[in-house]
Amino acid sequence: MKLTIEILKERINKVVKRNKKSIEIKILAGILYYLRLLLRKVSLFLSQFEGISHESVRTYYHKIKEILNEP
Repeated sequence: MKLTIEILKERINKVVKRNKKSIEIKILAGILYYLRLLLRKVSLFLSQFEGISHESVRTYYHKIKEILNEP
C-alpha cells in the first residue's frame, strides 16, 4: 500500500492531540529531519512559514516515524 499525503494526514490527526500548527508543516518537519537535516536548521527553515521550535520538529518526527512503521 502506498502512503500518500492524504493518508498520512488522517493518521497524524489521530495521533496528534493539539493542532495549533498546520498538518502540512508537521509532515514537512518530520520528513526534512528524516532526510538528515539538523533540528535547528529545519525549525529555522519552517519558521519562515509558521513559528516552530526544534523540539517540536523532534516530536513530529517521532510521531511520523511511529506511523510509517505501522503495518
